[in-house]
Amino acid sequence: MKRLDWFKSKIGQRIYRNDTHCCAHCEKVFREGLIVHDENHATYLYEIESGFQRDGFSLMYFETKKQADNFESCVKNDRRKKLK
Repeated sequence: MKRLDWFKSKIGQRIYRNDTHCCAHCEKVFREGLIVHDENHATYLYEIESGFQRDGFSLMYFETKKQADNFESCVKNDRRKKLK
């Protein structure tokens, strides 16, 4: 399944993202998730995720909070390794 199709398949459902620490809204979405409202919203989220990744940021949306937490733990561990 292509990533845009994944977002569209989540319409009406709650999804989660990793914590990019960019603003209070994004931190809230990391904690509580967000509901994908319609196809336009799904496309917007896909474009935001793709754009961030293109610019070198590790923004990802996930089906569950646990998946987002696991991803965030991996990113933090990777950052620690790079600082050593």
